[in-house]
This record gives sequence, C-alpha cells and structure tokens, in this order.
Amino acid sequence: MLSIATAKLLEIFFTTIFLGIHLVTFVKSLWIQLVRRRRRSRKPNWLLVAVTLSMGVIGILDTGISLALSYQVFVVAGGNVSRVTTLSYWMNLVQIFDVNVQPLIGDAMMINRLWVVYGRDWRISAPFVLIWLGNLGVVIMVVYLSIKSHVSSGFNDSIFTPYLAAMLVLTVVNNVLTTSLIVYRLWTATRITRTYIVGQHHLRIFARIVIESGLLCTVTALILLGATVSKSNFDYIVGGSLTQLTGIAFNLIIINVASGTAYGNDDTSLSDLRTVALGTVQNSSDHISSPCNTSPVHIHIAQTTKLNDEESMMNK
Repeated sequence: MLSIATAKLLEIFFTTIFLGIHLVTFVKSLWIQLVRRRRRSRKPNWLLVAVTLSMGVIGILDTGISLALSYQVFVVAGGNVSRVTTLSYWMNLVQIFDVNVQPLIGDAMMINRLWVVYGRDWRISAPFVLIWLGNLGVVIMVVYLSIKSHVSSGFNDSIFTPYLAAMLVLTVVNNVLTTSLIVYRLWTATRITRTYIVGQHHLRIFARIVIESGLLCTVTALILLGATVSKSNFDYIVGGSLTQLTGIAFNLIIINVASGTAYGNDDTSLSDLRTVALGTVQNSSDHISSPCNTSPVHIHIAQTTKLNDEESMMNK
C-alpha cells in the first residue's frame, strides 16, 4: 500500500510538472486576452481574464503550500506525517480549498459555455446550475468537517468518503452532460450548414477542442473518485494534479481557439479571420436541362465580422 510520505513526495513531483505546464498556458492565455486583442482594438473578455487569473493563483498557491508542508514534514518534523493527516492544520485547509474550488470554477465555465451555445437560454442551463449549487454545498460541508475534524487518517477516514465521492460524481456528471450537449449542438449546426460552408468548419473544430478539455478533467476526476472510494493515498497525487489540469484545460481552450493551429493553419488565427465565408449556394437547377444551356449559378456570400474568440466561435 502506498504510504502517505511516498504519496506526498509523488504529489510534489507531479504537481510541479503540471504547474509548469499550467504557468506556460496561463501566460499565453493572458497574452492573447490582454495584449493580442488590444492590438486589434478589441476589448478583453474580462470574465475569461478573471477566471484565468483565479485558476493561476490557485494553482500556484496549492503547489507552494504543498512544498511548504512537505518541508515541515520531512525536514522539520523528521518524517512525521501527522501534520498531513491533521486536516484542521491551516496548510491542509488551504489545499482542501484549492483542490475543491478549482473544479467548481471549471464546471461553472462549462455551464457558461452551454448557456452561450444554446442562445443564452436559462431553461437549458438551469439544471446544471442546480447540480453546481449542490456540488458547492458538498464542498462547504467538506471544508466544515475538515475544520472540526480530529481524525488521524486524513481524507481516508470514512466520515469524508461519502462527501468526497458525491462531490466528484457531481463534477463528472456536470462535465459529461454539459460537454455532450455542447458538442451535440455544434454537431447539429455543422450538419445543417455543411453545404453552405467554404473550407474547414469552425464549429467542428471547436467541438473537438471542447471534447479534449472535457476529457482531460473528467478522466482525472474519475481516477480521483476511484482513489477516494478505495481509500488509497493515491488521492493526494491525483487531487493535486486535478487542481493544475483544470486550469490547463481552461487555458488550452482559449489558446487553441485563438491559435491558427486549431484551424490547421499556423499562419491564421481566429482573431485574424475578419472575413468569414458563409458558404457557396449552388443553383438548384444543376441537373435540370435549360433551353439556354446556362451554367449553374454559384453565389459566394461573405460576412465581415469581429470575432470574439471563444464566445464568437460558439455562436457561429
């Protein structure tokens, strides 16, 4: 069985690696929103900026606290892991906050994307808001129990298992359902407009980006759920990784949508696509003989528009 000391060391190893990736995507995402958009005389999307900053701060704070706690355990206390299992200790409370709040922010943004994709119809997103509020209630309960807890086995104590399992199940359900509904909506729009679109369909590309982001968070949450239910110390490793991966997944959506690589073209970005080809409409009489033997008529329609990165792509 994996010991707590070994789990903490592995947690530091993996979370620092993922933090490095998180920071790279964090800087790139902020540059796109604050610098690149202003160069094109466009206002930043302050909601995305705020979420990017929040996730970055939480990721840095979580890894910093993990390193400080490990120093106290292995250097100051000579390997005594009681501070790790004493959940009411302030460093543990900060990490509990980080690990639980980060997925909540990610889920909230998925609900926001769902709301935008379905034309800001609250009837579609309302059930997922209720799931999110239920998850928030569970998180508050976990933090409360951690403050009042005097158990010696940490999160592996049976008092926490049902709450942690419920929280992760709600997270997975929210991710899977919102991602599926977003992809379904985009797929439907793609199927309807397929014959009128010139070139690669942007909605299909955005659907792929959303699927990749949802899978990254969902698979990690499922692994953490398995570790939690089995009461394995592996949950220390996966919990710290989930904090970073949630931020990475969010930033990658912004980066991929704004990047030309998302379109299979390194020289073109979403922000640069000022003219969007809406389609080529072919005369319906292609296969009908005409006494004048005229050629079929092709009408090329173009619309000039200012794209708003992620949100504009979802609204196409």
